[in-house]
Amino acid sequence: MEFVKSDADSGGADRPAYAETDYPFRAFGWSPLRAWRAGKNLYVNAPERELYDQKLDPEASRNLAVSSTAVADTMASQLEEFHRKTSTAIPAQDGITPDQAEQLQALGYITSEFRKSGASETPTGPDPKGKVQIANLLHQGLLDMDDERYKDAIPRLQAVLKEQPDVGLANLELGRAWNSLGDYSAALPWLRKAVELTPESGRAHYELGVAQAETGDWAGAATQLEIAVAHAPDSDEMQFYLGMVYDELGRAMEAASSLQRALQINPDHYRANLLLGRILGMQNRPNEALPYLQRAVKLQPKSPDAHKFLGNVYTELGQEENARREQMEANRLQGTPIP
Repeated sequence: MEFVKSDADSGGADRPAYAETDYPFRAFGWSPLRAWRAGKNLYVNAPERELYDQKLDPEASRNLAVSSTAVADTMASQLEEFHRKTSTAIPAQDGITPDQAEQLQALGYITSEFRKSGASETPTGPDPKGKVQIANLLHQGLLDMDDERYKDAIPRLQAVLKEQPDVGLANLELGRAWNSLGDYSAALPWLRKAVELTPESGRAHYELGVAQAETGDWAGAATQLEIAVAHAPDSDEMQFYLGMVYDELGRAMEAASSLQRALQINPDHYRANLLLGRILGMQNRPNEALPYLQRAVKLQPKSPDAHKFLGNVYTELGQEENARREQMEANRLQGTPIP
């Protein structure tokens, strides 16, 4: 929570200051918090309101809201008046575009959803002060995910969801942890819930699509991955997975288009090169398949499949010596006796 100086007083450092955070509401459905600092007093508008004398109590450890109700009421009135005057529009910010303002708003830095909606100043939802342990568990779980400590993240995220089952981010990250460990069936219920709670999240649709693909639900995976790609068209991995799913569904032309888009984004995407080369080879288009498979072999020289598919294309092109060389290498890598 960061304080913003009020224009109500031009007296420098001691002028009143306002702060707010909607993170507890956006992440957990808890009450947002708003604060007003004027003179020596700090007031926090929460389900259990708080008042501190910062001159005598700089650590804000003694809540005076009950014993000093008149001061608390005055501070609450000042906060409400400042909020009322500033809640009708986003203040102009030099150098900030509308898109940037929207992003800052989503992060809670300017004109929050609560403020824009004209919602009551009475806080709603549980008081975040009583939920610190849950917030800390989510934070630690997210750090574990960033560090790829998936087995450590899972029990923490499960504990969060036991207390707060509708936290979209926790559902997504728990599903992503199971995906990362290769247990796609375990991931599915969490990712379905994440999509339900955050349908605007391309990442949630992508992770669900991956889990569905890996468990053989190709039609369901296509639906989710199409939504994910619409949200993030510049993701080579999303384009690749969509191409792979289209291929499994027998939609070869659409598969090739998605794989080509993946390679436009990242020409060194091994699996996209391999799959596109294989598809073109099976369509009797060896000349078109050849560069993709050559690149796949260059990217993963220890891949038996890359050498095998390249050998097949060389055979189609009548390049028998090259074909035999690639087939021998594929056999060697697979541990197959060479004839």
